[in-house]
Amino acid sequence: MLAGMMIPLLFLIGCAGQLTDDELNSELDGLSDEELSALGQEPGALAGQAIQLKSSTAAAVKKVQKSVQSYSCSPSGDSVRVSLMKDGKEAYSRIISPLCKENIAAQPVCFGSWYRFEQTQCQFGCSAGSCIQPVIPEDQPVQDFEACDLNFESYPCYFVDRNNNFNGKLVVGQAAPATDNLAMTDIATGMRYQNQLVGFVNVTVLDSEVASVYSQNLVSVGHACNNRVTAQLLGIPQPQLVNGSCPNKALNDGEVLILLSRPGNSVALVVAGSDDEMTRLGAKILATSPQLLSGTLNVCSGTNITTVRCEER
Repeated sequence: MLAGMMIPLLFLIGCAGQLTDDELNSELDGLSDEELSALGQEPGALAGQAIQLKSSTAAAVKKVQKSVQSYSCSPSGDSVRVSLMKDGKEAYSRIISPLCKENIAAQPVCFGSWYRFEQTQCQFGCSAGSCIQPVIPEDQPVQDFEACDLNFESYPCYFVDRNNNFNGKLVVGQAAPATDNLAMTDIATGMRYQNQLVGFVNVTVLDSEVASVYSQNLVSVGHACNNRVTAQLLGIPQPQLVNGSCPNKALNDGEVLILLSRPGNSVALVVAGSDDEMTRLGAKILATSPQLLSGTLNVCSGTNITTVRCEER
């Protein structure tokens, strides 16, 4: 009788920790595509990996690892098809598609017998697992009646149309301080071309309303921490205020950067101070004393418009 009980007992010992097919599918269906990629890691190496798993998720992954015999991955267009083998047959399969994590595009690729996500930082945002690519108009004129040299000596020629109206957008941050709005007003009310005030009609927008820095002429007011368009134009990915100032390798405290650039076929002007007051001072320079500026990049310092000094960089 004892011998007759040993076979079932040995069978139970050998199957300890194994999931049934239904249990396996239930555990796998509870994992996201990113969590599922952790199956390719060694069972004892889940902690400290690039993919950070909750303890409950890590436990589920370990259960699955103990229950499957092998994995496979094969490309399928922009996606990959993965499957798990158990008891000599395919027990589970899934199509893994590209995904977005805020401004990061994650592309699934086969790696060994499983898969992983290759990540790309997107400058203009991510959609459907791919970085958004800006559309650069090939035939957009910078100025429609006269060729303008791109420098401050020609300011504001490149922002004025044949009717002496501003031909772009004034951009301020959605959560910008009042001083940035005042700075934008300074620039608009002070802009003159050929001794005439330039007209401004429905040209003010928030940074969140600018889909692409390539599609139109822009005057972006405010430092990168207040204005995401400024951050894009200056190539600062995730700016954060530090003690009231916005870190910028080109600036020291008490300075303002005034930059002209040509993204695509458009013209962009950036006025970005190390803090809010310096942004306002930069706007006053453009409004009342643009002759202090030269070339395309200037850094200015001073406490007011009478003491300001500008240096071409």
